Amino acid sequence: MFKVRLVLKGDLKNKYLSEVIELSYPSPVKICKILKDAEINYINISLVIIENSIVDENYIVDKSCDIKLFPMIVGG
Repeated sequence: MFKVRLVLKGDLKNKYLSEVIELSYPSPVKICKILKDAEINYINISLVIIENSIVDENYIVDKSCDIKLFPMIVGG
């Protein structure tokens, strides 16, 4: 069993009313599944960073870690 901490950055903190979401998993899991379990829509995410590396929704997490999520930024 390992723990995953989703660290929400920018406007995501306000949208999901939390700065950190913690989840536990018994076996390796894809980022897309973690986001689904946390009820976070991937369309709202611009960057997913694990251990200083940018990863996509198909990245497989197999150990405890912090996952930093950055919001989509739009403007003109």
